[in-house]
Amino acid sequence: MTDEVILEKNIPLPETILGKWVNLTKPMAVGDSLKVPNANVSSIINAMKSHGFKATCRKIDDDSSRLWRAA
Repeated sequence: MTDEVILEKNIPLPETILGKWVNLTKPMAVGDSLKVPNANVSSIINAMKSHGFKATCRKIDDDSSRLWRAA
């Protein structure tokens, strides 16, 4: 039967998979910036916050914004 529950021991946890924005923002130094589509601003700010970074954002035009690592 395929609905059977099986207890298994000593199965290692898989590595944590980080989002694409976390990998992009991790190497940022204070003062570095990214020009990003407005649709991705909140996701990228959240990724920066996951590293403990502070971010500042300014809208450049109708389609894009610039994000800086502030601290």
